[in-house]
Amino acid sequence: MSARTELGPLTVDQAHAIIRASIRRASILDAIPTISPHFQRPQHMRPLARLLRRCHDASIGKGPPVFACLSAPPQVGKTETIQHALAWWLARSPGDFLGYVSYGSDLAETKSRRVRDLANECGVELRTDSRAVDLWQTTAGGGLLARGLGAGITGQSALKLIVVDDPYKNRIEAESRRFRDRIRDDFRAVIWTRRHPTTSIVVCHTRFHEDDLTGSLVREGWEHHVIRAIDDEGRPLWPESGRDLAFWEATRKGASEYNWWSLYQGEPRPREGRLFSGVQYGDAPSDCTVALGLDLAYSAKTSADYSVAVAVAHHAPSGRYFVLDVLREQLPAPEFAQRLKAWRSRWPGAPLHAYLAGTERGTADFLRTLGILIKVDAPKGDKFMRAQSASATWNDGRVLVPASAPWVEHFVGELLDFSGVADAHDDQLDAFVSAFDHAARVQLAAVPSGALATSRAWEREQRGGALGLAPSAAQTVLAPRRRYQ
Repeated sequence: MSARTELGPLTVDQAHAIIRASIRRASILDAIPTISPHFQRPQHMRPLARLLRRCHDASIGKGPPVFACLSAPPQVGKTETIQHALAWWLARSPGDFLGYVSYGSDLAETKSRRVRDLANECGVELRTDSRAVDLWQTTAGGGLLARGLGAGITGQSALKLIVVDDPYKNRIEAESRRFRDRIRDDFRAVIWTRRHPTTSIVVCHTRFHEDDLTGSLVREGWEHHVIRAIDDEGRPLWPESGRDLAFWEATRKGASEYNWWSLYQGEPRPREGRLFSGVQYGDAPSDCTVALGLDLAYSAKTSADYSVAVAVAHHAPSGRYFVLDVLREQLPAPEFAQRLKAWRSRWPGAPLHAYLAGTERGTADFLRTLGILIKVDAPKGDKFMRAQSASATWNDGRVLVPASAPWVEHFVGELLDFSGVADAHDDQLDAFVSAFDHAARVQLAAVPSGALATSRAWEREQRGGALGLAPSAAQTVLAPRRRYQ
């Protein structure tokens, strides 16, 4: 680093001193573009910056320690603001030791390396023998300790600030009661017990569940600050980045209401609500790709409740999905396998997917011996979570069902009744989600010309000539079920 004044060239030490002096005078938000010129002043992160400034004031005796939670939507600069604020803190108080905790040690170390680089940009003098990523020190005796939440923050006393940033890796973890309990226990054991009289603790994460770490701490009286995608007056968050109101409204359309209120508005809501609403009718055009989904209701070589297969087509030009057909039978496995083989032959090359775990995988192995190849996917989260993407697309009016198929009434009813809480009948939902999740990824298996007519002919053949409902009859049946709308 070099610079010139009227008095001659600056030394590196003098340049660092000027930078440190500038950072000391600046607020956190003003310091960010000073440290990283390619960043704009993140005005939308004011609540977080003010919170961290209060923590610094508390460390020097200007007020009590701060115990606060902050929620913000994903991808809006929360972690970058925290990292710059830690560097800003060490530029002002290089003798302070700070703690940074995240869901995993690898992530915490990656963020720690970034803070170290930013601190160096601020002119903070680092010890030359302090090379570890998870624990580095300044020449003034301060520094940063970075750990995964489960690893703890032992080995360093008198931390002035502990930031817990993203204690959950994803929603699947946050939806698990056992995992939430573990996070809460780890927090109490390895974070709360490490505080000192002047230590502040700030927990920052995107909300997932009403009983996540933030929810638990707020019930105990912690401060709670929420940065919303759209505030109570309808103003969008961070419009100067291109995230205008239209952007956030489009985001809401692409997310389920369950995800929208938790991730983007910081207000997780209970599951006791219907995921699917409304119904759109239409037949698939020919230029679609098709995927098949399967839900099996029995273990290998036994019979039990209904087994279901659902065919879903994806029309890439319009971004719409079409439920082509549903096979739902209560048959022993060998008989269902024969029905399934005949049914799927109408879409040559269409992959058959199923979310199976544990002993259910034995069913897939058994069906393979009968000539049914199933692409088994390990389920991630429970069926409520797996249905989020499908429900968001359905509610946006981009999933259509035929008006005249005899299975539509029962299929639509099951989806619209599903709430994820002790639902007795969800076999059609499971099969639909399996097909939906893969329909847009299929490269082959286009809908054959006249697919709907072929489907009705197949139904008549399989059911002994029974005719499907005519469009007018289907409307008569569906109209009274106004709760679908």
